[in-house]
Amino acid sequence: MIEPIGDVAFWKLLGELNISWTANIKPYNCLLCENGPGFKLSVQNLTKQINIITIEETKLLEEEAKLTSYHRNTPMDENVETKFRYSISEMKGKLHILSEQKNTCSVELRKYMTKEKKYNLHLEQYETIAEEAF
Repeated sequence: MIEPIGDVAFWKLLGELNISWTANIKPYNCLLCENGPGFKLSVQNLTKQINIITIEETKLLEEEAKLTSYHRNTPMDENVETKFRYSISEMKGKLHILSEQKNTCSVELRKYMTKEKKYNLHLEQYETIAEEAF
């Protein structure tokens, strides 16, 4: 009959055999598994943001075209013309800001799309390993 050993003897035995262990309390050790679901959400949010910026750009461009057309076809005194030019200049500034925001979002979108693709490949790899194990 085998007799159970005490705690002191058990820990001493583990030490002599160079057995190590870990007390992981996290459900995942893999950062990709932890952060992966957020990548898809980031891609969706950035896509929405780009679409909103594109709509704003389109509205501003249409308004600028109307003002430019009106300016060309309507005789104006100097004060009114100065105000028109200032308005058009203001719109171009807003368009420039929107364009920069759109470019920044596009760069971030590409980055998160790459991360999402890597995450999906990681899940496929895990799925394949799990199928082979069972």
